[in-house]
Amino acid sequence: MVEEREHGLLRLRQIHRQSQRETQIAFDDPTYVTWIAYNPEPETACLRYGYSSMTTPDTLFELDMDSGERQILKQQEVKGFDGSRYRSERLWIAARDGVKVPVSLVYRHEHFRRGNNPLLVYGYGSYGASMGRRF
Repeated sequence: MVEEREHGLLRLRQIHRQSQRETQIAFDDPTYVTWIAYNPEPETACLRYGYSSMTTPDTLFELDMDSGERQILKQQEVKGFDGSRYRSERLWIAARDGVKVPVSLVYRHEHFRRGNNPLLVYGYGSYGASMGRRF
C-alpha cells in the first residue's frame, strides 16, 4: 500500500505483489484526508485506514486487499449531525500570479445559492504544508 499526495490530496494506492496491478482506494467526497491506521494483526490481508471529510466524521475502515471489500469498523458519533444535509466541493481558483489554488467548500445544500452566501475564508499553506480537510 502506498500513501501519496496528488493535487494536494492524500490518496491510497495498492500495488499487488504478484501481478503489479494497481488499485486506488476511492473516496466519496471531493475533499478529504486519509491515513493508514494501526492493525494489530501483522500477517493479515486486511488494511485499516482512516478517512474524514468536511461532511464525514472520522471513520475507520478495514479493507480486504484480496477481495476489495471494505467495512466500517468505527465512525465518530456527532449528536444532531445529518451529513445528507451538507455538500462539499473542491474548486481551483486562479491567484493574481496565475497559480491555481485549491479551495474546499462545505455548505448546507438547502440554503446554498451560488454567489449569494456569506463566506468564512480560512487558509494556511507554507513550508510545503497544507491543511487537511477534516470534519
